[in-house]
Amino acid sequence: MNWNDAILIFIIFISTVWYVIQPMMNPPISNPFDDDNIDAHTRQKMILMDQIKELEMDYEIGTLNKDDFIQQRNQLKRDISTLLQKIKSQTS
Repeated sequence: MNWNDAILIFIIFISTVWYVIQPMMNPPISNPFDDDNIDAHTRQKMILMDQIKELEMDYEIGTLNKDDFIQQRNQLKRDISTLLQKIKSQTS
């Protein structure tokens, strides 16, 4: 084994170690649902809005008929309105 092989092995070793250790040095990615500044009502509102998006997608691909879509969407909108009123009363 000559010096070129030893240098190549050392570079591969250091690269591998850096690849393994580097993610531990980065700060973790924050999850918007884990944020302490967002209260339970706001989290619930975000979940309901996601459910409306999923409902619209189901309707667009044809797995949901129009009557069920309208009924479920209106119920989710009422739930969001209730939550918005609760959020507004908390801030007042």
